[in-house]
Amino acid sequence: MSGQLYRTIWLLFFVAASLGNVSSGQSKAANTGSIPPLDEVVNRARAAADQNRARWSSYRLLREYRMFHERNSTPMAEVKAELVYDPNGNNGYQILESKGSERGSKIVSRLLDGEANGWSKFSHPHPPTAISRDNYDFSFLGTESLDGHQTYILGLHPRRKDTGLIEGKVWIDAETYLVRKIVGQEAKAPSWWVHEVNLVLTFGQIGGMWLQTTTQAVADVRIVGKYTLVSRALEVKTADMAQTDRHPPSVP
Repeated sequence: MSGQLYRTIWLLFFVAASLGNVSSGQSKAANTGSIPPLDEVVNRARAAADQNRARWSSYRLLREYRMFHERNSTPMAEVKAELVYDPNGNNGYQILESKGSERGSKIVSRLLDGEANGWSKFSHPHPPTAISRDNYDFSFLGTESLDGHQTYILGLHPRRKDTGLIEGKVWIDAETYLVRKIVGQEAKAPSWWVHEVNLVLTFGQIGGMWLQTTTQAVADVRIVGKYTLVSRALEVKTADMAQTDRHPPSVP
């Protein structure tokens, strides 16, 4: 694998991780018995995201990464890492366990470098990949029960070709306006090497905060085939938990 292709694969997975920083807050709908207008859904989701970012506190997140090539069911690399988020910008990570392909592990390490360095962007009032009118046009596609929660499904149509945006769909909780799921393709491939990148992002409550819980990114890379990166949040510990020495909740 050439150095340029290696960097490209790292970049596309970093973009997938960055797209996960669109979490919403705890804004409540006035009435979930009827479907509100599209603009109201979009505005409430944006307000909830702003509220959530304002509540973020320092936390440590244990996450598992697995990388696959083509249809091989055995991961080419597996990594467990603890990521540290600090609203004051003191972000970082520590790799706790790594096995399999050295190259695959290096890709995950560079992903963690980029994710830790990029977190500060998503504490700003208008993050670059926010699910908002600044970045997307929306269409209403219907409703659906997702994991026992009623959701509104909106079509995501990027307003510009950008690797940080998704052409696809978002599932928004009909009661809390939390973003529960995003599915789609990157609006712009990161380089000539990558034909397309398909993403599935899920969100849930961990340690009292609404965070990204899983990521699946499938990249169709010219010549060498498909690479898949799967990540899963395992547990989180907030500053309050550390002070009281409580065990963090696990994500099922």
